[in-house]
Amino acid sequence: MTQMSKAMDDVLTPEMEEILKKENLSEVFLIQYIKAGKIAIIPSKTRNNHIAIGDSLTSKILSNIGTSSNSIDSNKIFEFVKIVEKNGASIICDQSSGPNFFQHREKLLKATSLPLAAIPLYQNAERSLRKHGDPLKFSATDLINTFKEQLQSGVSAPGIHPITIKLIDKIDSSDRIIPYVSRGGTISAAWMKKTGNENPYVSHLDEILDLCVEFDVPLTFVCATRSGCLEDGLDKIQIEEWKIIGDLVKKAHRKKVSAIVDGIGHLRMDLIPKAVKILKTLTYGIPVGVMGPATNDRSLGMDHISHALGAAIAVQHGANYCQVCCRTEHIGLPEKQDIIEALHTYKTVLYSADLSKLPYLRKIDQEISIARAQNHWGKQLSLSLINSPYKIHNFFILYRITFINLFQPSFNKYFWTFSCPLSYLLPISSLNFLSAILKDNKDEIERVRKLTIPKLQELMEGE
Repeated sequence: MTQMSKAMDDVLTPEMEEILKKENLSEVFLIQYIKAGKIAIIPSKTRNNHIAIGDSLTSKILSNIGTSSNSIDSNKIFEFVKIVEKNGASIICDQSSGPNFFQHREKLLKATSLPLAAIPLYQNAERSLRKHGDPLKFSATDLINTFKEQLQSGVSAPGIHPITIKLIDKIDSSDRIIPYVSRGGTISAAWMKKTGNENPYVSHLDEILDLCVEFDVPLTFVCATRSGCLEDGLDKIQIEEWKIIGDLVKKAHRKKVSAIVDGIGHLRMDLIPKAVKILKTLTYGIPVGVMGPATNDRSLGMDHISHALGAAIAVQHGANYCQVCCRTEHIGLPEKQDIIEALHTYKTVLYSADLSKLPYLRKIDQEISIARAQNHWGKQLSLSLINSPYKIHNFFILYRITFINLFQPSFNKYFWTFSCPLSYLLPISSLNFLSAILKDNKDEIERVRKLTIPKLQELMEGE
């Protein structure tokens, strides 16, 4: 039984009940959209932290993490997992591979409450390379067995690349600048060229879907031909793969398996709405995820901005989640601060996109605006989107908050006051205060700081 099959019987599952607590929609609406394939539930296999992706829901953020044979620092990965969960990720895609893979996966599931996505093919290639010195020496049976192993290990959202031999021929004869940018697409294409066999994920899809039914998980179709540069964006190759995915989606729905499509790479901003509409149409309205889309090819070292811009436009026009991209995307591996920065960026822009589609969210913005107008700092901080250092009373941040507001005088009949929660505490003449600032009178500034900081802390704690 799957979430879709239960929805078709009008059964409200515990997973659905969890979604109703998190999203602003009715039981009837949720069941109807799961039936129609427009919402997919990704269950957390170890914790009661299920999420849903799809139309009329808040957009979600997927964060990739993982080790490899050349980089097996699991402790660092576990640290990153805690960081991404704390800073806004909704799903983790574990792209790990290596000899201690299953021990790593077991520890990973204990380190997070988030649902786990994965691409089983990566483990096949790594295992084949380690055993045979050839990353392509695996069979269709190996692929299916590894897919099952990954579900047994706790994966909630397995992904496959549905590229076909026919599509590979079209890519080889195309004028694409970058034929493949997808890691899974590259492995799949190389395997098919070497063996002459069709992609097992396509030819053996029924077996894959049966496993999804057994473990009650949705199946993600990961676009193998997504564009790696603007010139290749939304070309005939990409649209052809989307048509293939559409046919596979129909097969999944016949088995009552929810489906998700993850695609769209580099693409100009003006083409993103069109691309999302075409992808949604060709795949029958299933949840759509985007990898970027990167809106230019030149933002080396700042890719989190160009990708987040594309993600916001995509979500505004119908996409349902995105993969977070760090500033180091095309130049190296991210560090802790890069990950935090990227997640904060995505969380901000995707919320802005959600505001344009989900009217109920506007009430929260209204609340923080009223709090701002009334100088209620504590409430503003409690409603802020980012779980930032402001909320932990960091001394430097408090100092900055205080003085940013102290430098914004507003006229009062008897003296200047300042637009901050402490204004009533500061009957300081504008002339004396401004004189202290202009003359860099450190003693006077320190006196004001000592007066304001403790009271600001009290106000924040008391809100």
